[in-house]
Amino acid sequence: MYSFDFSRRSAPADLTPSPVMALDIQQYLTKGVEAIVKDALRATLRDPRESTFMLGFARASELASLRRQKQEAEGLHVPSYLIASITSSCNLHCAGCYSRANNATVDCAPSEQLATEQWADIFDQAEELGISFILLAGGEPLLRADVIREAGRRKNILFPIFTNGTFLNRQYLDLFDRCRNLVPVISIEGGEEITDARRGEGIYEKLLANMEELHSHGLIFGNSITVTTKNMQEVLSDPFVTHMEELGAKAAIYIEFVPVTEEAQHLAPGEEERTFIRARIEELRLTHPGIVFVDFPGDEKSSGGCLAAGRGFFHINSHGGAEPCPFSPYSDCNVAETSLRDALASELFLSLRDGGHLMEDHTGGCVLYEKRALVEQLLNSEKSEGNKMENTENLLCPQEEPQPETEEVPANSKQLQLERIWKYEAVLDDVLAFLVREDRSAEDLEATAEKVAALEAYYTSLAWRQDFHDEEDGLLPNTLKRGVLSEDGIYNALEAWQDLMAELNQDNKACDSKVLTDDASF
Repeated sequence: MYSFDFSRRSAPADLTPSPVMALDIQQYLTKGVEAIVKDALRATLRDPRESTFMLGFARASELASLRRQKQEAEGLHVPSYLIASITSSCNLHCAGCYSRANNATVDCAPSEQLATEQWADIFDQAEELGISFILLAGGEPLLRADVIREAGRRKNILFPIFTNGTFLNRQYLDLFDRCRNLVPVISIEGGEEITDARRGEGIYEKLLANMEELHSHGLIFGNSITVTTKNMQEVLSDPFVTHMEELGAKAAIYIEFVPVTEEAQHLAPGEEERTFIRARIEELRLTHPGIVFVDFPGDEKSSGGCLAAGRGFFHINSHGGAEPCPFSPYSDCNVAETSLRDALASELFLSLRDGGHLMEDHTGGCVLYEKRALVEQLLNSEKSEGNKMENTENLLCPQEEPQPETEEVPANSKQLQLERIWKYEAVLDDVLAFLVREDRSAEDLEATAEKVAALEAYYTSLAWRQDFHDEEDGLLPNTLKRGVLSEDGIYNALEAWQDLMAELNQDNKACDSKVLTDDASF
């Protein structure tokens, strides 16, 4: 949900804005990517697998930079970073959450969310344009295992996954081990007292346990820390950073708090606090070389202003709206109906970039959040029928119609819970039976694909999480068949299905190749 700092250190002397020289934003971004990759290589030197991946990614990021330069020469500015909020669902209610304040995260059933194949297409478009980093956010992104698996297949893009850390399990550990371009970034507020105060009782201990689990499996991960006037001294202290490093963290991403209510204004760092934050992070980079330190928004003066609206990054929300920033949830186009290329050239983005609005003074961590009335004014001035401001609340949580029955929200009734488990036990049995059959018709294949999709939706839902925990706590009848509630039941079936699909695709390619060879022999 946040962008990497493109000014990893002070901006190079030849790029510092001045009255006589304009900032070369593309060169500035490229140097920022190079600095992050260099720091990541240093931080992973002791891990051969991670170092091997980072070397490959370093080469991929160089090629991506050339693509961006080509687009720039053709008149399209492409940033290095994209933030993708892949779901509107979350299991926590963190105090001061901007996403819930903007109605981008809700408790009702997700509505009009982008499908798996749509996100896959967005990732492919991003790679073609030269985007090197796609930050996966939400809601809670680990609720969309389908999208995260698609991300793992795009090895030339690094996907930091901004997660609350409560949904990590063996299946995700296996996925992160296979796909080293997926990097979990776990949110933490400092020590136990302040973390649990914002995120919920017991969350701190769970996060520490999961970080230890990631470290024991040799997986790279980072931490995301929201910096406020209240926790600033603690989270920038040597004891805190040392503790995170001992747990195995390889990245520390500090995000300035953005107040979403008047009552929270005092928690936003001011200019004096920002100066301290930047100076302290520079010190930590020297004393903790094994960690990649990131500061958002960083030194906006050296970067020529805010980097939202496509200057350095942009945001795609869970239903496809292209927004300047997660803190500025306004859109005049939807990537479900157009391309990333067109979104970057949208009237809203161009107005914000060319109108000087990104350089305006502000007190909090986000100029566009503070200037939201201006953004709404720009949107309302657009006369095109296709450029209307989207009402995020209505898209995500319709109020006028009764909500359809959904598997995403756990049922309170024990009977309904048991019926749900029986239902998916039958679906799992059907899928497993199909997988061991030798005679598979096209009709059976199509029907089973629908059942697999239903299983996957259940497996990544809050309903399955509650069913699983109730099983662990002994709250379900001993006579209940519980294959879907084992750590391996659905996961193994999904893996076997993926293997079968890969085998069938390979057979089809071999068949096509043989047809071409036979045709050529005539």
